[in-house]
Amino acid sequence: MRKIYYLFLLLFVFMSCEPASSTHKNTDTRVIPAQEFQKEIAQPQAQLVDARTLEEYQQGHIEGAVHMDVLDQEKFVSQIQTLDTTRPVYVYCKSGGRSQTAASLLQDHGFDQVVELKGGYTAWQEQ
Repeated sequence: MRKIYYLFLLLFVFMSCEPASSTHKNTDTRVIPAQEFQKEIAQPQAQLVDARTLEEYQQGHIEGAVHMDVLDQEKFVSQIQTLDTTRPVYVYCKSGGRSQTAASLLQDHGFDQVVELKGGYTAWQEQ
């Protein structure tokens, strides 16, 4: 009987524990398809970040995008300080991998509204 009591007590403790709080409110990045991304970046409050290399950016980018190469994380973190943390940030890369890193860095630095382009610039060109 005593073992059952301790088992229930232990189960209750584990189930009632809450995850550690985060420094930002929203830990989820939205990932949306190109058509929806296009509509949302047309909003005046949108901030658009191209997280690819300078060479990729120069070969073509979404109009209005600011180049911030996420592969140079130190510079990237410095550059995102110029953005408004209260406005949504839309981020993309070539196919979606680097934008995940960029989104994570943005959230770690206080950006609550981060949206990624599903499939990256490749998907954008295909639409």
